[in-house]
Amino acid sequence: MILVSSFTNVVAYIFMTYVILVTTVISNVFQIVLMRPFSLTVYRKVVSFCQYLILSQLSLRFDWWGQSETTFYISDADRLFLGKETAVIVMNHRNSAEHLFCFAIAERLGLLRVALHSPGFRQAVVLFCEQPGSCQADYIKYIPTAGWSLFFNESIFLKWSYEKDRGLIVKQLEELQTYTGVFWLLFYCEGTRFTAERHQTSMEVAQNKGLPELKHHLLPRTKGFTLCARVGKKYIQAFYDVEYHFNNDRPEPTMMDLLKGKAQHVHVYFRTHYEYFERHGRFPEKTYKIPRRPHPLLVFISMSVLLVMPPMKCLCGVILTGSSYMITGVVLGGLLAAIVVFWGEHVGASDFDHHETLDVEGKFRLFWKFDDEKIELEAQVQTTGWVGLGLSPNGGMPRSDIAIGWVKDGTAHLTDRYAEAKAQPRMDESQDWELVSGYENETHTVLRFNRKLTTCDVRDRVINEDTMRLLWAWHDDDPEDESGASGPTYHGVNRGVKSTVLLSNIVTPTIIEEALNFTFDIVMNNNIGIKVRLFLRVQVPVPYDKGTTYWCRVFQLPNITSKHHVIKYEPIITPGNEGVVHHLVIYRCLKDDDMTILPDGDPVNACDPKILRQCPIMMAGWGVGTGTAFSPDHVGYPIGDDDYSGYVMMEMHYDNPQLASGIYDSSGLRLTYTPELRDNEMGVLLVGVGVTKYHFVPPHAEAFVSAGFCSARCLSDFLEELGQPIHIVGANLAIRLLGVKISARVIHNGTETDIAREDNYDYHMQLPRMLKEEITVYPGGLDIKDELCVAIFRYYPKFNLEKCVSIPSLHTTAGFAGIQDFEFDYDTLELNITAPAAMVGMTYEEAIGAVPWTEEKAHTFSDMLLNGNFHTLCEANPKSAVETRLFDDDLPLPRGLRVAPEDVCSGRTAQETTPANPGPTEEDWSGSGAWRPGVFHAAPVMAACLALIYNLVKP
Repeated sequence: MILVSSFTNVVAYIFMTYVILVTTVISNVFQIVLMRPFSLTVYRKVVSFCQYLILSQLSLRFDWWGQSETTFYISDADRLFLGKETAVIVMNHRNSAEHLFCFAIAERLGLLRVALHSPGFRQAVVLFCEQPGSCQADYIKYIPTAGWSLFFNESIFLKWSYEKDRGLIVKQLEELQTYTGVFWLLFYCEGTRFTAERHQTSMEVAQNKGLPELKHHLLPRTKGFTLCARVGKKYIQAFYDVEYHFNNDRPEPTMMDLLKGKAQHVHVYFRTHYEYFERHGRFPEKTYKIPRRPHPLLVFISMSVLLVMPPMKCLCGVILTGSSYMITGVVLGGLLAAIVVFWGEHVGASDFDHHETLDVEGKFRLFWKFDDEKIELEAQVQTTGWVGLGLSPNGGMPRSDIAIGWVKDGTAHLTDRYAEAKAQPRMDESQDWELVSGYENETHTVLRFNRKLTTCDVRDRVINEDTMRLLWAWHDDDPEDESGASGPTYHGVNRGVKSTVLLSNIVTPTIIEEALNFTFDIVMNNNIGIKVRLFLRVQVPVPYDKGTTYWCRVFQLPNITSKHHVIKYEPIITPGNEGVVHHLVIYRCLKDDDMTILPDGDPVNACDPKILRQCPIMMAGWGVGTGTAFSPDHVGYPIGDDDYSGYVMMEMHYDNPQLASGIYDSSGLRLTYTPELRDNEMGVLLVGVGVTKYHFVPPHAEAFVSAGFCSARCLSDFLEELGQPIHIVGANLAIRLLGVKISARVIHNGTETDIAREDNYDYHMQLPRMLKEEITVYPGGLDIKDELCVAIFRYYPKFNLEKCVSIPSLHTTAGFAGIQDFEFDYDTLELNITAPAAMVGMTYEEAIGAVPWTEEKAHTFSDMLLNGNFHTLCEANPKSAVETRLFDDDLPLPRGLRVAPEDVCSGRTAQETTPANPGPTEEDWSGSGAWRPGVFHAAPVMAACLALIYNLVKP
């Protein structure tokens, strides 16, 4: 099927190329004959018609054949004028492919359209300015087809000398005043295309002259641009600062890629934020989709019908009357053309599903794909020396599994290594990293390699669904030898570490009609309209008197009169605040006529309990390291239903450990919602250990296990109220700085199953986990610390249980500190000690602090908690008929049976076992991050219950 598909693409490519070439030749002949005889207006109309026949076919390659997508990022005010005013487009010049999608963008906006029936016409005058104030090299106009078309379209041809060309520029730009329609002028003010060498030269010039050092652009050539702006100010209505970026999940395409119909997604931003896109995969402004127009398709079909008949007749004549030599020549010529195109189709093709930019400057880009047995990666690094990629247990060199490769004299090399210290990694006796291909050009080294997920080599790290710390490094020189003094030399500052999940399950949404989608931004600011096109964004100051801050704000959602489904969640992070904004949670507010917390007035506060009580229903969340999240195609979160109050609260968590001042933020979440309802309504269930000061990790504890569960009675009653089981589709596992491992499990009929687990947790990488297979929870209990530590399950169908937590019994924790009796104030949540007499008047914190903690005593305390009772708590939404007060029980930690997966290195499967120990211990969690066969992992759940286990380790 792949071969058939490729052959079809080759045939289509040859045919489309034939049509556009013949169309161009015919248009050029017609334009030569015309040559401005009488009326300039008539001439321009005819020329523009011919140009449209050509350019519309180029836009067809991008929009219709390749099915490429274009996302526009632009303010609401500027969008009103987009494509409706004569404007100068100032754009970055990085890739030859940009010429093609510029035609496609102009076509979508109607700027390539020719309206011969109107007094004027609309046309895109595309001036590719690659020199100060210039547009095309003088020699280009002598090139048949392309050059002639530019000449007839009144492009400016220069001799690369400002003094010689100044007069021509002024004359040509003044002549553009006679255009009676709207047009765009495209300027590349950098003066040339961006390359690494030119960028380095640009940085040196900037340093010498005290100019800004631009990371992603060359210094602009201002003389020619200033001249054009001054001459054109009589008719130019706007200047647009435009930035574009292709998706980060594949290499940047070439012009040939687009001509061959390779699908792309280009993001076009009408301002400048290149670095923001590198980090987030999107631009910060609101997105718009401008639909494709059918005009290019109609032009191509019409020209195809007109042009296909003569060659088909000729071909039939050759086959029917030609000699055997003639027939053989035609066949071989066709095959040769197909082979050339087919080869070009597959060289450098991007077939990866995942990507990550490892460094902040975008110089080390990693692409990968995987199956059940193997992972394949491709490193694209801006260097002509060696490249290194490592898998680290903790972000450091020791115990890391490392691959180092390079390309020398046209030959690619790859070595499998391991590190025992901060030194040159040693060669591994078992070379498990396999080189697939490699090459380098003037700026980059590209290496593709693969490895089994589990190699059974003690020097290799197991690649699983845990968070992986990726070590990256490079050097500008190739090594002389594989190891020793002539081996890879020290990388210097070209190194770093990046956390990611290599084996993540991506939800690829079905393309939905954009016209049916709506978006709403929930961000920490107010938008105040000034006149027509100026928007002032008011940001909130991040406190600098404490390291951790939780701020809340209530928002009024759009007035929706019917049910809609939220299907997409996009983070909007203020540029520069990526290290401050840690996570956020969106809560739905209750439908209450007495609602008094409105969004006007003070926009933020320290999460007043009154707001928390009025907005208790979790709706969505985002954590650091997370990108855009989609709901599965059969699931959507309901808004605008009977329970819709029109208000939500955003709880924002800021981390400012350096107590830096002067930080202002307007981050938040963009919700995409649609009236096209999905088959199932999604719910969000929060589980964990109740967040109180009575749950703590004692000092001197090298390892500490914290566990919790959701009461079986609670879960069963809500499922019975629903009348059917729920299906979990995704989970967010979140703990704070002390956490290193976490898992969520469910038990049904005595058998324990993982929902999600993370044995290599990174506080700075809270990636949502979409399950490969849904977990069903039938009618049939959960964990946390005094800082944030929760799990959020996304499931369907939605039921009335919102939160289900447990905490170790206060009698257990207080008794360990020697407290014999106490009274608990439920209003202040304070514990008042009444016995023994020596401790009366002490606070709970003072009593716990008086314990002579040691590592052994901390271990004993952990065992006591796991073997003691837990207090459980359920919270429901108001429309539930289930009485949650009945579930305030003290229950023991449930136990379950578990079948360990097959040990692939020994070929054996562990048998179902009964827990030999009363609960999980820190020994159960040791190892390299992979499951240890034969070791029982107790689950704090009963039949058909949910569970979380947190391992909290003191740093």
